[in-house]
Amino acid sequence: MRDPLSPFRACAALALAVVLPIASAFAQGDGAKGAGGASALAEPKLFGHRSVVDGLDLLFLHGSDDEQAFTEGYLCAERIQSLFADFALHNDFVPKPAAWDLAMRPQLDRSIVVDERLRAWAAGVLRGMAARDPATLTIAELERDLTVDDLLGIAALPDFVGLMCSSIAVFGEAAKTPGPLVARNLDYMATAKLLEYVQLVVRTGRSGRADTISLAWPGLAGVVTGISDRGVFVAIHDVMTKKIGRERCVPRTMALLGLLETFTPGVDPAKAAGDVLRTSRYGMGGNVMFAWRGAEGLAPGAAILEIGPDDFTEDGVTVRGPSEGQTFVVCSNHYRERAEAERCWRFQALVDGLQKRESALEFAGLRKLIRHSQVSMTLHQVCVDLSTGELAIRVRREVDGNNVGGRWTEPKGLRMDELFAEARRGAPAAPAAERGR
Repeated sequence: MRDPLSPFRACAALALAVVLPIASAFAQGDGAKGAGGASALAEPKLFGHRSVVDGLDLLFLHGSDDEQAFTEGYLCAERIQSLFADFALHNDFVPKPAAWDLAMRPQLDRSIVVDERLRAWAAGVLRGMAARDPATLTIAELERDLTVDDLLGIAALPDFVGLMCSSIAVFGEAAKTPGPLVARNLDYMATAKLLEYVQLVVRTGRSGRADTISLAWPGLAGVVTGISDRGVFVAIHDVMTKKIGRERCVPRTMALLGLLETFTPGVDPAKAAGDVLRTSRYGMGGNVMFAWRGAEGLAPGAAILEIGPDDFTEDGVTVRGPSEGQTFVVCSNHYRERAEAERCWRFQALVDGLQKRESALEFAGLRKLIRHSQVSMTLHQVCVDLSTGELAIRVRREVDGNNVGGRWTEPKGLRMDELFAEARRGAPAAPAAERGR
């Protein structure tokens, strides 16, 4: 059977070959530790809390960027430390831990550009970790402490070894509600901590920025799947075209974070979103599922934003909307506007699954439909009705090599409005143990 990651592995190996010669688990579960691992005498003021719903970890944050960053670092200190070692130091792009400092970090330093706001966020996370327990900053494999550039580098790694993924958005007469109904599979290589530490993060209260919900991991300075209270949905997919040039590029996960936090749908949302993304240059091709909720004078809809590395094109982003009369868009990790469409069974499975229906798609049907394109590498599934706020999350906890196998966590009864309300309130509505029953 052909290895689906073989092109990604080859590109990662090439990058290293070029560079090497040159060079409390919650506030309740992690254990309340202070300096040196001793029991904390007084917990610092925090701007958020953690809880668990049916086995899924939730992180609720409110306040300023700096307050949220400190709180995330404090509540997730041991997890961030473990994830860095597990994900950044043990994978296809870093064959051994020493290669992070010898090869990958120098490559990142030369090739990416990061907004100062995100650098400040990363510094805040590290302050929170240090306040929880200074020992959580130590990366034993590197014999040094975690740095701002290490944290930011994690968000750039998908630009070196990409994601696959598939998604669909349904609206108009094809949907039971105004919608859009949006679903996505995130397909990526699995590590033990990526499977264990996935969490739903709810952020509220930052001046001028949307409140957001994202499914990600502690300490990630970007977004792979996200929703805003302004009715925007974004999800990343990769297309295996890479930049060959010398200009610094913005990691796509960071560009999508900026889009999610600042975009308000108005006239021609797809074109406007494409214009936002065109302000950056990119080092890896990709597709973005972009969907928006309807409002007065604005119909709900969706489009695919096809991102091209700047050396391959002048405009950088192509907007692919639905065909005339079509009330859905489908996405996988292949271009369909920027280049001649490639055959993709995952893409076709979603199209066929929708078109075979005899009635308008309802939310339960959406949850079944997205499994048509699930693969053995699918790490999570997100389904949302942007008109009602109904949300369904499904995360894989172990991989067995089969498309439909493995062990999954699937919390029930999630709603966007209730999640935002809990984050804004600053405290759980009920003890975590009760909410998980």
